[in-house]
Amino acid sequence: MSDSTLRAALRGASPRPLVILALLMAVALAAFWPSISALMELWSHPERRTYQHGYLIAAIALWLMYRERRRIIDSTARPAPAMLALAALGGVAWAVAWNAGLQAAHILLWPAILWSAATGALGLRAGRVLARPFVFLYFAMPIWDAFIPGLQAATVLANNVLAALIGMPVLIDGNYIHIPEGTFEIAGGCSGLNYLIVGLAIAALLGEINRDRPGRRLLLVAIGGGLAIASNWLRVFIIIYA
Repeated sequence: MSDSTLRAALRGASPRPLVILALLMAVALAAFWPSISALMELWSHPERRTYQHGYLIAAIALWLMYRERRRIIDSTARPAPAMLALAALGGVAWAVAWNAGLQAAHILLWPAILWSAATGALGLRAGRVLARPFVFLYFAMPIWDAFIPGLQAATVLANNVLAALIGMPVLIDGNYIHIPEGTFEIAGGCSGLNYLIVGLAIAALLGEINRDRPGRRLLLVAIGGGLAIASNWLRVFIIIYA
């Protein structure tokens, strides 16, 4: 089939899969509102700025779905009952987490449940197309806090090395850096977590926009994450040096 014939076929394809996807998203908005509301509160928190990019991530994820609308239509096949069953089990797990007050758990569950339901309704091929936009949402989810202690330790170590390179006397005590002029604490906000999340998200988005091969995507993510962490180390060191 020529490119012109394929484009004509796609233009004439039924938008029914997109309607189904939109209805599923509307149902999810209502059914999982406690999770979405908690997530929006996190994104809007006046003091905790780690996830204030959340609205932008959500908008980009929606745009990625819109960008792939023709592929979604073209990939739609028979429903996948196993994925529908998985979505139902996920719904039960979400309800248990919500009733138990496990906020992080129920926030993290709902995108996976929605993706499973969409895959079950539209078929496995369409689910593979939808997977990346749904995974991209997790750049705005509170799963990254677990990295804070490690990033804090790495920031302290990097600043110790940088100080030694220029002959600055320092004394390290846990997350505290002592210099003759004063003491600096590498708190959670200095760990560079927000730098890391945004760097990884930008790298992943570039790979998706360019439709790069998996190897190149991984390389972009590694470079983006590395540069983000290094820039935070340099930021903290400049503050201490100044």
